[in-house]
Amino acid sequence: MTRGRQLRPGEVGSITVTKLPNGQYRADTRVGTAEGASKRVRALAETAGRARARVIANADRAAIVAKRSSPGQPKTIDDVVSQRLTRLHNEGSLKPQTVSEYERAIGPLLREHGTTSVHDLTPSHLSSLLSSMYAGKPDSWRQALVVMRGALADAVQAGVVDRNVARELRAPRKKRKPVRALSEKHVAQMIDALRTPIIDPVSNAVLGREDNLFSDAATLQFLTGARVGEICALRWIDVALQEESVVITFRATVISRQGPARIQEEPKTAASNRSLRLKNPVAIALLARRLRDQTHEELVFPGDKGGVLSPHTVQARWRKARVAFGSEVSWITPHIARRSLVTTRAEQGWTFEDIARAVGHSDPGTSRRIYTKYRLFTDECGVIV
Repeated sequence: MTRGRQLRPGEVGSITVTKLPNGQYRADTRVGTAEGASKRVRALAETAGRARARVIANADRAAIVAKRSSPGQPKTIDDVVSQRLTRLHNEGSLKPQTVSEYERAIGPLLREHGTTSVHDLTPSHLSSLLSSMYAGKPDSWRQALVVMRGALADAVQAGVVDRNVARELRAPRKKRKPVRALSEKHVAQMIDALRTPIIDPVSNAVLGREDNLFSDAATLQFLTGARVGEICALRWIDVALQEESVVITFRATVISRQGPARIQEEPKTAASNRSLRLKNPVAIALLARRLRDQTHEELVFPGDKGGVLSPHTVQARWRKARVAFGSEVSWITPHIARRSLVTTRAEQGWTFEDIARAVGHSDPGTSRRIYTKYRLFTDECGVIV
């Protein structure tokens, strides 16, 4: 616990968890009070995780009450949202990537309207604020609303406000564009575009790398339907090359929202942890060649200077390739590879449950909604775990 330093009103100190002789776990922390002192907060549970979660919840309630009672500290949107995000960080119930996305989404609202008192919020007022900040951005609108619902729910539980006005709002429906999938011609064109060096029209110098890194990564993505971050995080220990097949396990992803790209040892969702067996000779030859000529002992697709390849770098290379190659590939993005593979599997008679397992969707309905009529490959690929 924090000692030797006075806690500010509403500030939560560090948490300690102790196993008691009776087998239970006790979690302790301190919270700064409105009077400038500190208050001990304690919770008991049968596991360390539950004890920690309970003391965090108790401390959050005490912190909100302290801030509310502290003179000169009005309860604002910034106050309740900051408390909510801190709680999510401490609990660890969500992946850091998800919390970072929430922080990014709610950022514009806090910068423009963070000083607005939560006591002044009504459903129409909050809806007006969100609409003004996220016009034309339904995904950010929805994520900001999720954060506000959680923050105001905490405020209601702590007695700061009597009503969670965010519960009465619904995010605008996202207009879905017609889903397009790739033909074999489209795939070949995009691979050629990624393999062709980008030439500066003024100096005739080659811009970027001249090897097959990006075209190889794209080829494997087309064959597996993997996300860009999953391809960037692929390691040789996740690849089992055999004579007539290759087994690829996707168990991690690369995130680069804050700071340099780094591998997150958990996939995007629990369903994303999967293994695929490919009998496609293109995939076998590609991985065999990369293994023979490998430039990194761990990563299949390393970035510059032996670091982790960032998904942003991959997407930037695709944009340059589209510009250089012309209108024939101007609409192709890395994510279309996943939609195309779902299309192919559905036309081959796969159930959407099997398709969802193959591409890492937690809900078969997600795979079903992106089904289109185009074909892609006819290779043999199946989920083995």
